[in-house]
Amino acid sequence: MADHKTAAEVTIVAHEEQSAFAAFVEKHWMKAALVALIGTVAILFNQYQTAQEAAAIQASWDKLMACVDEDGSGVPTGDPATIEAVLPEIAGTQAGPWGLFYLAASYRKEERFEEAVAALGRLQEENKTHPLVADERIFGDSDTPRSQVAHLIDVYASENQWRTKNPALFANPEPAANSPKARIQTDHGDIVVALDAERAPKHVANFIKLVNEGFYNGLMVHRSSGQMFETGDPKTKEEGSERMTWGFQGAEENVEKEETGLSHFAGVLSANPALGTEESSGSLISITGENSHQLNDSNVVFGHVIEGLEIVREISLLPRGTTGLVPAEPAVIQNITIIPGS
Repeated sequence: MADHKTAAEVTIVAHEEQSAFAAFVEKHWMKAALVALIGTVAILFNQYQTAQEAAAIQASWDKLMACVDEDGSGVPTGDPATIEAVLPEIAGTQAGPWGLFYLAASYRKEERFEEAVAALGRLQEENKTHPLVADERIFGDSDTPRSQVAHLIDVYASENQWRTKNPALFANPEPAANSPKARIQTDHGDIVVALDAERAPKHVANFIKLVNEGFYNGLMVHRSSGQMFETGDPKTKEEGSERMTWGFQGAEENVEKEETGLSHFAGVLSANPALGTEESSGSLISITGENSHQLNDSNVVFGHVIEGLEIVREISLLPRGTTGLVPAEPAVIQNITIIPGS
C-alpha cells in the first residue's frame, strides 16, 4: 500500500480570540495612529530644524567671508570697519570667533597693533572654550604652552613696541604741516597727497608746475603691479597708441635726483627714473599701496598719501591684460589740483 503524507496541522483561532483582537484594534487604532503621526512629525521637525541650523551656519560664514580676502600669508584679512560692522550679525555663531580673529589680522596688516591686540582680547574674553583660545601648544623657543590667541597677543604687542622704538624702520617722517597738498581725482575715487617740499623741493616744484598746466588730466594708469600703480605717460591719452609702449617716456624735462632719505612704505608718491639716466622723469610717478622698498634706489619719494589709500590699493590690484603690467581696463587720472591754502 502506498504511503500517505500526514496532513499539515492547521490551527484555527477560536472565534472568541478573534473577536477580542478585533475589539482591541477597534478600540485603540486611533491612539496608535496618533502615536505614529507624532513620531513622524517629530522626525520631520528634527530634519527641518537641522536644515535650518545648517542654513544659518552657512549664512553666517557667507557674511563673514564676503568681508575678507586671503592675503599672502594665507590668513583672510579685509577692511577692519567692514568686518566690525558684520560682527553683531554673526555673534553667537560658529563664524563669530573667527570674525574677531580676522579683524585682529586686518588691524595688524594696517600696522594698527593696539587695535589688533584689543580684538584678540575680545576673542579671548568672549569665547573661552573656542579652540583658538583653549587649545595650547608650544610656540618657537618657549617651553610654556599657550593658545594661538595668547601667542598672537604677545607677537602684536612686541611688534608695536619695536615699531614705537624704531619709527624710521616702519614709516617716513610726516611732511611739514604747511606742506602743499594735491587732490588726485580718478575714476575709482580721490587720493590726497601731502607734498614734501622740504626734503624734495625740486620734485615738488616740478610736480606742481605740471599739475597747474593740466598735464596729468586724462592720463591713464599704465602699470598696476599689485603693490603700486604708475601713471604720467602722455602717450596713454593718445588715440591708437600701443599699450606696449606705455610707461617709458614722460614729460621732456627731467628732474635732478634728490637724496631725501625717504623710503617706499605704503602710501608714498615718488618720481620714476628717466630711461638711461639717474635723473627722475619729468612726469612718470608711482603711488604705493604696500611697502615697495625695491624702489628705494631708483625712485625719489616726494609725497605722502593722507587720504584714499584704499583707492591706491584698489587701482594697484586691477587685473592686468595681455600687455605686461598694463591693466586690462586702466584707471583714469581725471584731474589733479593743488588744494588752495595748503
